[in-house]
Amino acid sequence: MSASVNFAEYHYEKRKEGPYKIRLIVGRALCILVGLLPILLPAINVAKFGILLIPAMVIFGFMLYFQIFVGKLLSIEYSYTVDTGIFKMDQVNGRGKHKELLSVRVRDMSIIAPYTDDKKAELDACEKVYDCSISMTHPTPDIYYCIFDLNGTKTACVFEATNKVVSVMKFYNADNLIIKKDLRY
Repeated sequence: MSASVNFAEYHYEKRKEGPYKIRLIVGRALCILVGLLPILLPAINVAKFGILLIPAMVIFGFMLYFQIFVGKLLSIEYSYTVDTGIFKMDQVNGRGKHKELLSVRVRDMSIIAPYTDDKKAELDACEKVYDCSISMTHPTPDIYYCIFDLNGTKTACVFEATNKVVSVMKFYNADNLIIKKDLRY
């Protein structure tokens, strides 16, 4: 970590919503159902119970493993830093495996502004959009976006901003920054 006053970092988790949330709910429901299967089978027939118990327990074990270990791998977190004028966005999957999404100079950004619904057309005009917000279906008041040129491609990044990040970005690119006064952090 840098000791500079022109350093900021933030780490947050993406909300579980949409198809991702449905897959988690269905997986947990199936895990519970298969777990109850050995209890329900004796009522059907005691002789068949012994034959079906082993496959049911194997399936239950596999689903439990999936829910506990693989389910954690499906969680998505974002971490970004602004240090010495460079904005770096990382995606953190599951157990802390970092993948750098982008690294760009703050001064090369053509706009840094709070995201509102009327800005959607601006983002649609970009060739590549990194949606690193907590949730686009239930936006928080802290969502900012920036537009820049990355390797010849017009790119946008939507992220959760803090007061510190906005002040550091202002230091490096005050001309293209629009400040929102009511940030939560």
